[in-house]
Amino acid sequence: MKKIYEIIKPFLLIILGALMLLCYLNLLQGQEGILALGIIALVAAVFYLAYGIVGIILGDKLPAALKKGLDIAAICVFPVFMFVYYLISVITILQNDGVVGPSGWIISILGMVAAIGLVAAYIVAAFVKKKLLARLAQLFALAFVLSLLLNMLFDAAGNPNVLGNINVVELLIYVSYGALLFAAVPALNGKSEEKAE
Repeated sequence: MKKIYEIIKPFLLIILGALMLLCYLNLLQGQEGILALGIIALVAAVFYLAYGIVGIILGDKLPAALKKGLDIAAICVFPVFMFVYYLISVITILQNDGVVGPSGWIISILGMVAAIGLVAAYIVAAFVKKKLLARLAQLFALAFVLSLLLNMLFDAAGNPNVLGNINVVELLIYVSYGALLFAAVPALNGKSEEKAE
C-alpha cells in the first residue's frame, strides 16, 4: 500500500498544485487581503507543482532528510493557506458591512483552529515519535477535513449552499489534499507503534 501511495503521490501533488494555481490565480487582481490570499495560493501551488515534478523525475533519489522535510511541508502548506482563507473571508464580510451568522463563526473558528492545530501537531509528531502525538495529529486532521466539508456546504456567512453554488474545482482541491493527508497521518501512528514495540 505504501509503494502505491509513493507512486501516485507526485501525481496528486501536481493535480493539487495545478488546480490551486488556476482556481486562485485571479485573486492576484484583488486588493489588500484578497491579494495576500492570492500570493499565498500562488506560492503554495508552485510548491506542490515543483515537488510533484521533482518527485516524478528523481523518484527515490532525493536525500532522505530533504524528502522528509518536503513531505512535512506538503502536508502543512495547504492548512496554512486555509487558515488565511478563513481569516480573510470573515474580515472581508465584516468590512463590507455583511453579517456573519453563528454557523459562519463556528465554521471559520473550527477551520482556523483545526488548520493551525494540524500544522503544529503534524510537525511535532513527525519528529517526536510518540503515539499520543500521532493520535493528536489524527484528531486535528479529522477536524480539518470536517472544516473543509463544512466550507463546501456553507458560505462564509454561515448560510447553507445550494447544489449549484458548490465550487467543483475547490471540491477537487480538497479531495486531492485529503488523499495526501489520509495517507500521511496514519503513517505517523505506524512509526510510533513500531518504536513502542
